[in-house]
Amino acid sequence: MRRRVDYGSLIFLLVFLIVGIFAVDFVRRHIWRDMRKQPEIVSTYTDGTTPPQDDSEPVDGTTPNEMLVPPPSTTVSTDTTNAVSTPVGNKTISVPASQVYSGSLILVDSAHPQKQTPETTAFLNIAYDHFRLPTKNLTISNLCVDSIVKMFNDFYQATGFGNTMVYATMNAPTAAAYSAVIPERMTGLSIDLAVWDDAVSSHSPFTGTDMFAWIPQHCAEYGYVLRFPADKAEITGQPGCTWHYRYVGVPHASYMTQQKLCLEEYLELLKNEHTYEKSHLKIEAGGDTYEVYYVPAKAGGSATDISVPENCEVTVSGDNIGGFIITVRQKGNSSAGSDSTAPAPDAQQQNTTTTSTERITPDE
Repeated sequence: MRRRVDYGSLIFLLVFLIVGIFAVDFVRRHIWRDMRKQPEIVSTYTDGTTPPQDDSEPVDGTTPNEMLVPPPSTTVSTDTTNAVSTPVGNKTISVPASQVYSGSLILVDSAHPQKQTPETTAFLNIAYDHFRLPTKNLTISNLCVDSIVKMFNDFYQATGFGNTMVYATMNAPTAAAYSAVIPERMTGLSIDLAVWDDAVSSHSPFTGTDMFAWIPQHCAEYGYVLRFPADKAEITGQPGCTWHYRYVGVPHASYMTQQKLCLEEYLELLKNEHTYEKSHLKIEAGGDTYEVYYVPAKAGGSATDISVPENCEVTVSGDNIGGFIITVRQKGNSSAGSDSTAPAPDAQQQNTTTTSTERITPDE
């Protein structure tokens, strides 16, 4: 008996075989080809360069495809808690020993006398508006000329008052209300304020209250701080002075104000906690980011080599004690004081009562 051939099953097997052959060929042509084209992993340094390639075995225990990192440079911190290494982009500057005694952050008191004559400008040569002077012969440090003019311009725009008087700068005031002996006056970085009353041609001490509260509230935006708060008398050695303001620079004034630190406390903080080797202090102020750290001066009167970032604005100030404060500014989209606005105080809050022990004609 002849066996009947099942042509349907045979055709099915042939089709299955052909499909299988095409499938294997597809995998070979496409998937395997793509696998062979995967990029080769090349060891690189963190600066983007390629290390020398050879077939020798690594001597440091790394595998051939592991990223190679060159020996780290000096540790730099971008905030108060974390430290990161910056192997590239730094340069070294040489700072003379004499610069310990100059700059906006010098501490001048009975224990640390002024040792350098500051560069100053008389108000006679300054274009200013919206504050008064007993005489245009008063002089201030060149470091704060622009800041004081802008601060009082903005104060006037915010409040409409232009009768604040810069009563004293580097001079020794004669009025009894300002009789406190303040050695830092000789730096040209401080101002003693008063309130002028045209009606009686007299002035009264500045208290920073009522319609004048704008100044203590906003002065940090221009680099000024109330130098001798009453609650810091044990540290500063000076009773509270509501009328004595000191220029230290925008980032430092902002941080001191926010953290309620006097100059002595701030310098001590930088020296102990924010040196070059430790975490750097990061400050956001006026739309810019600042990085601040302390470097001790080299012993023996030699110049001190200081590492600073390239392509940034760097300011070096001495502390008048034994070191330098380095301030690195990374510019943002706005400048200090540009957004300082405040509503004008209610006119009913104005206090026109004045007391004075002398009469003067302002702006002579």
